Amino acid sequence: MFPKGSDKKEPLNYEQGRSEKDFVDYLNEKAGTHRLVGGGLSDNAGRIVDLDEFARKVSAAGEEKSSIYTELQEVLSKLTSPYWTTSFAYLIP
Repeated sequence: MFPKGSDKKEPLNYEQGRSEKDFVDYLNEKAGTHRLVGGGLSDNAGRIVDLDEFARKVSAAGEEKSSIYTELQEVLSKLTSPYWTTSFAYLIP
């Protein structure tokens, strides 16, 4: 495997198990992905862990959601991915 940013001359040695699960676990760890054996996605795929708490707050807030949305917009503005930073556009106040 040649990780991003490597000099691409020396690959990382793979010295773990030879089962499909071992290989998928290794690649998930090195690539930051959430694949399952067989190619599917785990329950954590596509999730932003920092936003899980906001989802709980919104579902429990009832009518008092405006302060939560303001707080959420502040958190989203600090995320680095261009996809994450535009996520607040999909909020329904």
